[in-house]
Amino acid sequence: MLKYKQLFRHRPEDGQIGDCFRSTIACLLNMRPEEVPHFVKDAIENGEELAAAAYADKWLMARGYSIIEFPLQAPSVEEALKWANSYMRNTYYMLAGTSRNAVNHVVICLKDKIYWDTAQDDSGIIGPTDDGYYWLSVIITGFQGE
Repeated sequence: MLKYKQLFRHRPEDGQIGDCFRSTIACLLNMRPEEVPHFVKDAIENGEELAAAAYADKWLMARGYSIIEFPLQAPSVEEALKWANSYMRNTYYMLAGTSRNAVNHVVICLKDKIYWDTAQDDSGIIGPTDDGYYWLSVIITGFQGE
């Protein structure tokens, strides 16, 4: 896994959409962030803000991967990481939540720890996303798309 920081912080009031999601995918696939589409920006520009994961999955499927996501309700980040460690043994996974910058953010985790934060200021995860969930995601290989 390569360690890169995101290229853009999330500042929608300035017309800048953060790219932590694509940066985490790039890191996990040993690519540079510039080599991965900016799924969140593309989804927003197409009026489909909630479709970023579907955009990512389509791109990943063309490369023999798929992304599995599921919501997790937990009382704290520590509990979310503890739960994830029970099921994501020895596997890098992504955890989305709210960062110290008060925006949705995604980091790379291993076991029950945040392993790599692509945020330029290491803002981490301090709570669930704005929908009330932590989101766990894992990229799997061997997908045979149609």
